[in-house]
Parts: sequence; C-alpha cells; structure tokens
Amino acid sequence: MKKTDQLLLVLSIQQFSALKAKLSEKFYLNEQSPIPCQRIFFDSFDWRLYQKNIICFYEKEQLHLHDFTDSPVTQPLSLYDKPPHFWQELPESALQEKLAELLQIRALLPQVEFSGTLSTLDLHKEQEDKSFIRAQIIETGTDVLVELQAHTCHQKQFRKRIRQLKKLGKPCAFPLRQQLEFALKNAGRSMAECEPFTLPVLEPEMASLKAAKLICYSLLMVMQRNLQGVIDDIDSEFLHDFRVAVRRTRSLLALLKDRLEPDIRDRFRADFRDLGRITGPVRDLDVQLLSTKECHAQLPQSLHKGLHSFFAVLRERRTNEQDKLKKELAAPEYQRLLQDWQEYLEQESSETGKTIGQTAQRIIQKQFAKMLRAIQALNNQSPDKELHQVRIQGKKLRYALEFFRSLYPSKEIERLIRTLKQLQDDLGFWNDLSVQEKTLAGELNKIVPNTEETVSIAAAIGALLGDVERKRQLAREGLEAAFQQFTGKKNIHHWQQLFGAKVK
Repeated sequence: MKKTDQLLLVLSIQQFSALKAKLSEKFYLNEQSPIPCQRIFFDSFDWRLYQKNIICFYEKEQLHLHDFTDSPVTQPLSLYDKPPHFWQELPESALQEKLAELLQIRALLPQVEFSGTLSTLDLHKEQEDKSFIRAQIIETGTDVLVELQAHTCHQKQFRKRIRQLKKLGKPCAFPLRQQLEFALKNAGRSMAECEPFTLPVLEPEMASLKAAKLICYSLLMVMQRNLQGVIDDIDSEFLHDFRVAVRRTRSLLALLKDRLEPDIRDRFRADFRDLGRITGPVRDLDVQLLSTKECHAQLPQSLHKGLHSFFAVLRERRTNEQDKLKKELAAPEYQRLLQDWQEYLEQESSETGKTIGQTAQRIIQKQFAKMLRAIQALNNQSPDKELHQVRIQGKKLRYALEFFRSLYPSKEIERLIRTLKQLQDDLGFWNDLSVQEKTLAGELNKIVPNTEETVSIAAAIGALLGDVERKRQLAREGLEAAFQQFTGKKNIHHWQQLFGAKVK
C-alpha cells in the first residue's frame, strides 16, 4: 500500500464521537468490537534506541525492534517473560546482535506502558460497496489514534472521501511513535526526555552569575536523574554520567571563581570534590571489569583460569565498594548537599559587571594559552606526571568550550571541540593504561603465591602487565602526532580567529 493510500489522525474522545456521528450520515458503518491492546516500550535510560530512530516494544510475548517508518528492523524475538536488562541475557538472534550494537553496556529498561483498545471501522458508500475506507482505531482513554486506509478504491476517490476528515484532527507521522507519545503523556511525562542532554543556550549579554547558575542547574538535573540508578546499581553508565556532571560542576566553579561569592565557591567546591572522591573506587573497578572480554582475548587459553579468578576477586570487591557508596550517598551531608545546591541555584541574583560573553572569551583565552604552554614544554623525556597535567588542562579547556558553545558560531566551535576531543581521547587512552598498569602492579604485590589459584592469578596479572606496558609505550609515541596537530599554525589560527587567543 502506498503512503498516499493512508491518513493518520489524532483526535480527542469528543472529536472522535462527533466524527462517527457525521460519518454515519454519509456512510454505511461496519464496526468490529474493540480488543485490548497493550505494549510496553523499552529503551536505555538515556534513550539510545530512540535517538537512533529505533523503537523497542514488548507485546504478546514477543520483543520487537521497529524503525520510525514502523518497519521491523529484525525478526521479533519470542520471550515468555519481559526482557532482561542486558542484551547478553537474551537468546542469540539478530535482535540480540542489534541491541548489542545500539545499547553496548547500557541496560534495557521498561520506559512506559501503552494500554488501550484496538478496533476497526469500515466505511462503505453503498451498503454492498466493495470499495471502502477502513479506520483502524486505537483508544487510549484520553486520545484516539485513527489510521485511515483505502481498500480497493482509486486514489482520486480516496482523496475525495477523506478531504474533510483531515480538518478534524492533527495528522501524525507513524503510529508507533504516536503511541509512545500518548503513553508518556498519559504517564505525566514528555517526549523531551527522549532527547539527549544539552547545556542551556546562553545570550552574550547575560550576567555571568546567572549564566553560571543555569549551567550548574542543568548539571544538577543530570546528577539527580542518575542518582537512583547509581544507588540501585542498574548499569555502570549511571555512575559515569553522575561523576561527569560532578566533575563539570567543579570545573565551572573553578573557571568562574571570580564571579561567585567566596563562601559559596569554597564550600561547594570542597563538597563536590568529596562527592567525586567517594564515587571513585566503584568507577575504577567498573573500568577494570569492563575490560574482561578484551583481557580474555589478549591472553592465551592457558592463563584464562587465573584471569577468571582475578576478575571474580574484583567483582566481589566491587560489591563491597558499591555497598559502601550506597551508604555514603544516603548520609545526611550528601542528601543536604544537593538540596542546598539547588536552593542556591534557584535564588535570584543581582549582578553587575562583565557579561558572560566577555567572561567566556577571557576564560577560553586563558585556558587555551595554558594548554598550549603545557604541550610546548613537553619532550620525549617528560615524566608521566606532566602528561597527566596536560590531560587535566585539556579537560578544563574542553569543558569551557562546551559550557559556552552557544555563544559562538556552531560550525567553527564544533570543529575546535572535535580537534580537542581527539587529543583528549588519545591522552585518556594513555592515562587509562597508566592507571591500569599501576592497579595491576598493586594487585600483583598483594598476592602471596602459596596455592595453585594464587599462582595462576599472579601469572595472568603478569601477562596483562606486559601487554599494558607495550600498549602504553605505543600510545605515548602516538601522542606526538596529536600534540603537533594541536600546536600547529592552522589550529592556532582557528583559535585566534574565534577567541582572539593570544599566543606567545
């Protein structure tokens, strides 16, 4: 059936009743009794599937993946119960492979339930007319979704018959997306939560403190949205996103320290530093455990037994650290921290002096100059500590660009962010290897090889250490090209054009 043979309308209950009354005056109606219609929509917490134009739903003991044209992406997967959180726990299938690609390490969560009734209504011009329009009707309690389809009639006849119907409701794109929108609305939620997180749009003439509060408030919302997932330990990304929001908040407090009241600045910088500290051990163990599959692939089969025992020790340790973190986050001081921070951010503030446009320009100029000097001071003999400082400075510069990106032409600033992100990714990979090497060495020093199991664990860790050291040296050599690109005349010229960055 061609798309021109269909029309989709969204109507209120009252509009639909009026429509049926009008139709009964012009058509012979053949109506089927309604049957229950229930679908549970699934996605990750951050709606990764939806953002890739995929809708996942569970209906009648089958899990489905459809695209935004309502077409199946894979064959449905039969399940006798609701789907598990992780794609690894699904039966091997094309659907499992697709979810693995889309979700990666995120959990598949029930987002909202669509519940209503489904019925059909055939509209005949004459009682025995074989040419008719079929209305497929889904009622949700507050709205009615009507899909009109031509059956055996010509396009001209179809268009003529439904011309007036278009005026009765809002045409919609595809039924599955509309059902999802209905379900969220009926649950008191909004389609806005399906969109990726973005920082607020700033105006150049906005007061610096007001702009800072807007940015911090959006980061606080990220913390609050992820907090329960951190406590419930649903998947490791809740803690990652929570920590990134905390780190960005600390960075903004440092970048705008001159615009904040000293007592406010000092108190919350210390409090958020503590929050970052208590969440660190679990995140470090998460990073180690996420490398399980890669580590098994790197080592020969003979070392897998020791590797398995090693990761079992890490999982047990992570369980203990997660229990500690859960108790820490429930402590009154951390409950009060987020509450006090929100109250401060919601206070009206009067401020005179430099606008955020002026302040942002000065901050980015300063952070870029620091980054450039730090890289230019490096050489082949520079200790790891100096590379680590470059990485930290790179984060400050990138956060500044992201905080204030709405103040600058999008094409130009996105290009600079991409260049900086690539450098940061290279530095981050090197740093992860350095941390992994230090952690593995620490674990190896703890082992007393007095049993067959501890000997096999020590052998596996030793092999991992050798592999990590090799990768770390290669990563450090590869950083040279990234440094040259960042300090090159072309890149510096871009920064000077956009920010008037001064280079000595």
